[in-house]
Amino acid sequence: MNNTAGSFALLRAKVPRDSAIARKLREAGAIILGKTDLGQWVNFRSSNSSNGWSTYEGKTYAAYYANQDPNGSSSGSGVSSSIGLALAALGTETDGSIVSPANRNKLVGIKPTVGLTSRNPVIPISEHQDTIGPMARTVKDAASYILQVIAGVDNYTFAISNNGTLADYISALNCSALDGARIGVAANLIEAFTDPVSATEIRAFDAAVSLIADAGATIVPTPTPPRSSNISTQSLRRKS
Repeated sequence: MNNTAGSFALLRAKVPRDSAIARKLREAGAIILGKTDLGQWVNFRSSNSSNGWSTYEGKTYAAYYANQDPNGSSSGSGVSSSIGLALAALGTETDGSIVSPANRNKLVGIKPTVGLTSRNPVIPISEHQDTIGPMARTVKDAASYILQVIAGVDNYTFAISNNGTLADYISALNCSALDGARIGVAANLIEAFTDPVSATEIRAFDAAVSLIADAGATIVPTPTPPRSSNISTQSLRRKS
């Protein structure tokens, strides 16, 4: 299949083999349905990038209202899983390209530690930050069905996180998993990057924090930069 990063520059370039992660999924019995659109060159083509738009594939929109921004850069992966075209999809994140479309499309997005999943032969922004992870409609789908399969040696760096020991994500899925956990919450950071008029996302964020506390975790407020006009959401999106 074409591996273009949304650009005509790589159209019809020959891909010599499956990526390491595609091979692992096939060996585990997964059926790979196709590829999806993204912000061209992983939203790193210019300072005027648009989530989910590429010259080769056109524009991707989220599903919940007309012309909705799907967020990105792994925009098509988020939308396809959200509307049930696939059990799950993969995204590549430098800074926000898994968690942002997952958030916008009501999915569970997991950004693995760099080195936990193979990047061979992914088109990267940064070898120090890029990582591949799943987006799915439930934690079980994302963690036990996808992450458990794709975790392993990173063929790009030939390194693996956690001293080479893979976690058992399936057994970790239990109702008491958060008992005793300490989770840092940067409350004023979510306010800095949220529409202050409706505050819909802030209310949803606060509700999610309450659920985590009810599940047994200790919420620890963490120091964050003060809200400032110097903090730019757009500058972060350009890096995703």
